[in-house]
Amino acid sequence: MLHSISSTVLCAAAAVAMAAPAAAQQIDDRRADSLHAAAVELHQYPDRLVEAARLHQQGAALRAPEDPRAVNCLALAGHLLYYAKRPGEARKVMEEAADRARNRGDVAVAAQIYVYAALIANSDHNAREAVRLIQQAEVLSASPLLAASDRKNIEARIGRVRIGPR
Repeated sequence: MLHSISSTVLCAAAAVAMAAPAAAQQIDDRRADSLHAAAVELHQYPDRLVEAARLHQQGAALRAPEDPRAVNCLALAGHLLYYAKRPGEARKVMEEAADRARNRGDVAVAAQIYVYAALIANSDHNAREAVRLIQQAEVLSASPLLAASDRKNIEARIGRVRIGPR
């Protein structure tokens, strides 16, 4: 009997623990839209690009995993961080955008963003990360899910990346 009760308690605890990550993310499109609008307002101020990027990241965190607007917000945040001369942070945020696009099945967008992240890594003299990110893009460019035109575009972008010192 004691074994049965403790098994039941363990199973219930495991179920709660597994549900926690899903419940932890609060989906709030209205708040995300508001954060996005506030961030866009800051784009015109070069000294506030980091703040705008943070707002875009916060908005993306409030979007559902399958929402493409989250990918757009993260990619925009990555660009803003790069313009704000924070290439390390920019690369990480770009990679997060690419990962999120890949996870939702948007292979073409994911591959393109991995290329952008590789370019940022390369500009930051981080050849190891640039190579790793290009490899991610190459894997995705071979996907049967890609249209031939998307594959050609991605391969052309990859071909223009020159990793190493300039």
